[in-house]
Formats: sequence, C-alpha cells, structure tokens
Amino acid sequence: MPDEGPLVVATFALPTHAEMARGLLESNGIQALLRDEGLVGVHPWLSNALGGVKVVVAAEDAERAREILDRDGAAGGSASTALGLVDPVEQDPSEADVLATRALNAAGIGLLVFPPVLHIWSAWLLLRVFSSSAPLGESGRKHALLALTIDLLVFAAVAAIVSRVLTNG
Repeated sequence: MPDEGPLVVATFALPTHAEMARGLLESNGIQALLRDEGLVGVHPWLSNALGGVKVVVAAEDAERAREILDRDGAAGGSASTALGLVDPVEQDPSEADVLATRALNAAGIGLLVFPPVLHIWSAWLLLRVFSSSAPLGESGRKHALLALTIDLLVFAAVAAIVSRVLTNG
C-alpha cells in the first residue's frame, strides 16, 4: 500500500526511549521519525495526554519495524520492561484505561491552563471510556471517576459564573 501515509509503530512515555527505538530502526535500515518528542521533552507531564512520543515509519516498513522492536525488546512485552525502554505501567492497560488516564491528566492540567477547553476534552475522553467495549481496570476506574469529579466541579463553576454575569448584566 504505497499510498498509505506514515504509521505509528510504537509509543513511549519519554523522548529518550523513543529516540533509542528510532536509532535501533535506523541502524536496521528503516527511516523513522518521532512525533510529539519536543512537547513531551519540554512538558513531560503531557505525555499521557498526548499519547506519548510516537515512533513513525513509512507504511511499507511498518511490519518489519514492529518485528525489530519486538525482537530487540524496544516495544511492548516483557523484554522491553527488562531493558527499561517502556514504562511498565504502559504494558498492561486496556484502551479504556489509557483513555481514563488521559482524561484525568487533561482535567488536572485544565485546572491550571485553559480550564473550560481542557475539561471539554477530558469529558469527551470520558465519553469514549464509558462507551468503549474494552475492560476498565481498577486504576482506570479511579482515574475516570476523579476526572469526572474535577470536570463536573469546573463545569458547575463555569455555569455559576455565566449565570451570575447574565443576571447582573
């Protein structure tokens, strides 16, 4: 499928880990790029909200790249945990758990930066969590409930401010 665009073959919490995987791929003749490494490098707490640093390769190299990363322990599985290339926390969570964690991160960061905007994003992620067929683990449930609580409090505060402005205006 030569007309397909670049594909993400691995994600990492830290840019240094993604850079090691990129180096491994390039040493095997596969050109790879990193997405979101600059932002995560400057603001590492945004890693989960952004989905980590992504290793991207051409579509025709994607299968071989995944094989290389799996073989050498640079992505997923127990080998990567032993090498310390991927955070162990990222190994087992379901899609719903990951979305719940992103929602919590967005809600927490939203308290400091762009409150209504990031809370709308967090609420949308929570909607995806609760409509997902993927299982939600214990930590995912805690993250989802905490994110929901924060979002509801912010939405209530925004509603109160808007109401006050409209009644006094």
